[in-house]
Amino acid sequence: MRASTLIAAICALLAPGIAQAQMLMDGHRGVCSDCHVGAATDRYVLDTENSMVVYALDVFGFSKTIGTFREIGGGFVFDPEDAENASVIASIDAASVDMSDPALNRLVRSERFLDAQAHPLITFQSTAVERIDATHLRIDGQVSLRGIAKPVSLAVEINKLGPHPLTGRRTAGIIATGRLQRSEFGLTLGLPSIGDEIEFTLYAQGTLLE
Repeated sequence: MRASTLIAAICALLAPGIAQAQMLMDGHRGVCSDCHVGAATDRYVLDTENSMVVYALDVFGFSKTIGTFREIGGGFVFDPEDAENASVIASIDAASVDMSDPALNRLVRSERFLDAQAHPLITFQSTAVERIDATHLRIDGQVSLRGIAKPVSLAVEINKLGPHPLTGRRTAGIIATGRLQRSEFGLTLGLPSIGDEIEFTLYAQGTLLE
């Protein structure tokens, strides 16, 4: 996992539960405060109620089908003064995929596609972070899907960093976009009529740990 503005650690994943997600984070780099100076003052936990992944996939060249993952969680350590020293860990509950059609949801969750029962988590771990400007980052990392890990790059926009008007707690909001080739993860169902490239956007909000 790499460094630069975001040292994220997914600590609140719904799929395996908060405790298991915390174990994932601890197993990756140990306890954040042991590895990162000042981690106690810049570590954020992902707000699962206000975070989601939206993806789009080409269908027969006519249009794109849209799906979402809503059961995501995690956290990130972000120091705006030290953007080049951050890293990210993220996880998604594969079974939380929603394409607004029950039959299609069952197909996508099945062993023919995501195989959510055998591979319940989709994870991301950063390997490098580059600051583009005051509000934009490039985060390189690895996505693990169906037990296969492949590199992916995220374009990240920092929307806002400051006290939340409802809670008063320091909050960070980001949008991250990326692309991946599903065939690289063994997701070949429907190719080539159904597109290979998946475009995805993460809308995330994190709250400072106290």
